[in-house]
Amino acid sequence: MRILTLFACALLITVACKSKQKGTETTVKNETPAPAVTLSAELSAASDIRYPGLPKEDIAAGEKLYNGECGRCHRLFEPEFKSEQDWPAIMDWMAPKAQLSDAQKQKVLKYVLCAADVNKKGK
Repeated sequence: MRILTLFACALLITVACKSKQKGTETTVKNETPAPAVTLSAELSAASDIRYPGLPKEDIAAGEKLYNGECGRCHRLFEPEFKSEQDWPAIMDWMAPKAQLSDAQKQKVLKYVLCAADVNKKGK
């Protein structure tokens, strides 16, 4: 009976996560332009240091994708809780599950690395 219950719970979680992903598809999945850039001053400064010349819209889009797509199926990690060396492998593993394009994956990666820089300075 326990095995059947565990199987049913796993199936329910899988179906729920997949149905949420299907309901959010657009022509290019979540590649809508980020609204007017509303980065914090700290995140903006961190992006200037780490990625000089990168449009702020890319960091804002990465933040939106991280909060929306990654947070759709699991709790979000504080970016500084994973090392700079860990994040590329995490993104390589998770981006296909979230159906992110390569460009979207890069935006999320750049966002989490900048956010980690900000959060490390604040501690």
